[in-house]
Amino acid sequence: MFEPGRDVTFIGRIDGYQTTKIGEYDYPLPKIAADVVYLWPVQREVEVVPAYPYGPWGPGWGPGWGWGWRGGWW
Repeated sequence: MFEPGRDVTFIGRIDGYQTTKIGEYDYPLPKIAADVVYLWPVQREVEVVPAYPYGPWGPGWGPGWGWGWRGGWW
C-alpha cells in the first residue's frame, strides 16, 4: 500500500522523536500519533500542450510584444 513515490498525508500530533541513521548522520525524526492517514490516488503524468501557439490573443501579443514596444505601460 505504501510504496515509493506515493503521496500520503498524516493528521495528528507529534508524539516524541526517534533517532535514525541516514548515511553517516543521525537524524531525529518525529513519531506521529496519527488520527487520519490519507493515501492519495496515483497521479499519472499529463503532457500539457497549448491550445494555439501564440497565446489567447493571437500572434504579436506574447512577452516583449504589444504595449511595451509601442510606448504603453512598460
